[in-house]
Amino acid sequence: GQEIVIEAHSIPVQFQGKSANLAVAMDVTERTLYEEKLQANSHQLARAHEISKIATWEWNLQTDEVVWSNEMYRLFDVAPGSITLTPDINLRFVHPEDKGILRDARLGIKEKGQVSQIEFRIIRGDGAERFIWADGEVTFGENGRPKNNARHFARHYRPQNGRTCLK
Repeated sequence: GQEIVIEAHSIPVQFQGKSANLAVAMDVTERTLYEEKLQANSHQLARAHEISKIATWEWNLQTDEVVWSNEMYRLFDVAPGSITLTPDINLRFVHPEDKGILRDARLGIKEKGQVSQIEFRIIRGDGAERFIWADGEVTFGENGRPKNNARHFARHYRPQNGRTCLK
């Protein structure tokens, strides 16, 4: 035979005046295999982010929920869970002279679903200044309006001889 994974639940019930247990068992082998593959893929993606120094974040345009990758926390020098993630949290770290760049980009995403490549400076938790290049994508619904999520990709770079990523 083949080994399978079973999920079982049992609850006490009264049946014809007597105490009994109602038990249900379900074969969850396939679901377990998919969960293991998903976990392995998630680990590979996190490792790829770490090696490539690519940080990602996702913004749910309906609920304003924001999720950061581990590399995003490293980029900003912030411990995971130490800050409340909001669509405006990045502004807390953006260099004062560059806040308008991020505000304009956020407005374009929220109102029109427009994402553009941008460059800006951040001031990390340790006080160090970094140059950031960011890009992203927005998912659109059938009505042509931005759907739920905007995904963003960012990386630190070092400008050389006045050149930036976009020039």
